[in-house]
Amino acid sequence: MGANADVVKSFWEAFGRRDFDDAISNVGNEAEIVVPETVPWGGAYRGPEGFREMMQGVTGTFEEFRPQPEAFIEAEGDNVVVPVNVQGRGKSGRDFTGRALWLYRLSDGKIARAEVFLDTARARDAVG
Repeated sequence: MGANADVVKSFWEAFGRRDFDDAISNVGNEAEIVVPETVPWGGAYRGPEGFREMMQGVTGTFEEFRPQPEAFIEAEGDNVVVPVNVQGRGKSGRDFTGRALWLYRLSDGKIARAEVFLDTARARDAVG
């Protein structure tokens, strides 16, 4: 695994521990994270504190949320692709499983942009 993949893996490991301070230490000051508007925590967030806000939105929406990254794949340029299996339980008590694909762009050893592509209907239905 290369240096960029290591940064993204470190981010995910910290997120998995719910150590948001450690997670955002991997995020650049001008970074952007984009989540589809079709989920309750959707939107565009900026900077390390924006990443924190998004992570808190996700974990606060679900009774249980267990993402499991499958791989950290370095792509052309400074990009890293992360396929993720997601399991959890909405506050409604409904279980869900799904898949997501995260695309990261790094700059100067930090995450500069992250965007997720996911099955928003499953996540939305589990929450509602």
